[in-house]
Amino acid sequence: MADKKIKIAFIVPSLQNGGAERMVAALSNFFSKKFEVVIICLLEKEIFYKISDDIEIHYAREASPSQNSFSAIFNNFITVRNILKIVRQKRIHILIGFTTQTNVLSIISSILAKIPCVISERNNSKVNPPNIFWLSLRNFFYRFSFRLVVQTEGNLKIFSEIMPITKIQVIENAIAESLEFKMRSKRKLSKVIKILTVGRLNPNKAHEISLTALSNLLDYEWNFTIVGDGPSKTDLMIKSKILGIEDRVKFTGSIKNVEDYYKDSDIFIFTSKSEGFPNALMEAYYFGVPCISTNCDYGPSEIITDGVDGYLIPINDHVELQNKLKILLSQTKTRQNISKAASGKASRFKMSNIAMQWDKLIHSALNTNS
Repeated sequence: MADKKIKIAFIVPSLQNGGAERMVAALSNFFSKKFEVVIICLLEKEIFYKISDDIEIHYAREASPSQNSFSAIFNNFITVRNILKIVRQKRIHILIGFTTQTNVLSIISSILAKIPCVISERNNSKVNPPNIFWLSLRNFFYRFSFRLVVQTEGNLKIFSEIMPITKIQVIENAIAESLEFKMRSKRKLSKVIKILTVGRLNPNKAHEISLTALSNLLDYEWNFTIVGDGPSKTDLMIKSKILGIEDRVKFTGSIKNVEDYYKDSDIFIFTSKSEGFPNALMEAYYFGVPCISTNCDYGPSEIITDGVDGYLIPINDHVELQNKLKILLSQTKTRQNISKAASGKASRFKMSNIAMQWDKLIHSALNTNS
């Protein structure tokens, strides 16, 4: 089958701001130069990411959120029917699902349409498992996918408990092409050290650890920018005021030009308690920003080699974070060495390298199904 005739459909809950959504947008934009690409969203919500004009976007869910088990089953039946309608109208050759609920619906649709289905899990399901309804469906249906893509060896181990390990493949996330060409030039040394974190403001991200650590480093000149939004924002703002550092802390909310902050930062902090794969840490690392990250499950230790191209610290340990910050705040040469080491290894996250793995997987699925 010639590449230009291959029609692929990515299925995702929406195209709002999120890790799975970001990756679907990036892969779709990349493959739209080679394949005919359709994105099927379950929900029609505001689109956060720039999508190529060559890509069609369709919506599969008509009903409002389910109120009970009966309505849930009925609504998902209608959703599968709508996915099938799109698949048949657009003559889709392969479905690629992202996130648990969407994966299950993608597999069912692919079985009915008699086409292959690749699925991808983005979360740490040990920490954030689906509810019992979707857990049961996941554990039954995942084995019928052609392949499950995960980002880390840790997630591979988790899912090997419910399906053959030969049907699971590790493919790391990629830097969006829009970010690849915005690498930072060598920064001029500044008296004030710019510290950055990027991520959802919720308890799992543990941003309060950063605030506590920084409040004990007032002898150094720094400012701290927190990019992101979420339910913990008010509490974090109050905490920064209580700690007496509110004049040094900036909350930007959700933004689309995050690359400007990576390019202009001297240190990146990542304090998550758990991850599926830490996109923000990967992006900061790619931009050569010296990173300090918790060694949480899963992902940071597969990006950073501790003490070489960044630092790994225990979860919820503001003292160790403070110690590593003190090193980077006081030692310009150490920051430069870490930045150089990270930049030298970051090419593995380029979209061209990651997309090559997806491309091989797509062709393998199509060839097996033909």
